[in-house]
Amino acid sequence: MFEKLKKKCSRSLTKKLFIVSILFLSLCFLKFYHHSHVAEHVVSKIYDPAPITVALDWKIEKPFELQIYYTTEQNERFHGRQSVKKKVTPENKHVEIILPVEKIYKFRIDFGSNPGKVKIKNVEIKADQYINFNDWLSYVYVHIERHKVDEDDNSLKIISHHQDPFMYWADPFVLYKKEK
Repeated sequence: MFEKLKKKCSRSLTKKLFIVSILFLSLCFLKFYHHSHVAEHVVSKIYDPAPITVALDWKIEKPFELQIYYTTEQNERFHGRQSVKKKVTPENKHVEIILPVEKIYKFRIDFGSNPGKVKIKNVEIKADQYINFNDWLSYVYVHIERHKVDEDDNSLKIISHHQDPFMYWADPFVLYKKEK
């Protein structure tokens, strides 16, 4: 009889240990899952790639609305849905425009309507790398009466009295958002 009771208790104890083990493992899993899910959420909040930014150093004679066009595909044409506008004044010697995309293949700088004289000292895109786009011979100029490179400081002087003067980089490239 004592032996039967011992076996019964042993089975009962085994069942209880098994149930407790399952509960313990379930709680550990839930805690780990919750913790990793929270950690993943925090990491996604912290990881925010630095934006693609077009920076211009220049001197302009009168205010106008600057517009930067960009493409996100290699063979894509420029269109207004993929552009950013910013009003600029002669006081703006340095202008930065953030592009709301992950990568760009081409860009175009529009000088508003009748900008007059513009002297560009530097065009730079900050993305996965910093690239100067100061090879003035690599641009295509449209509705710009005159453009000339100043050999003293390698700046570009343009004059335009047209409604929609612009210039775009002719050589192919691709830039991606920079990780912080």
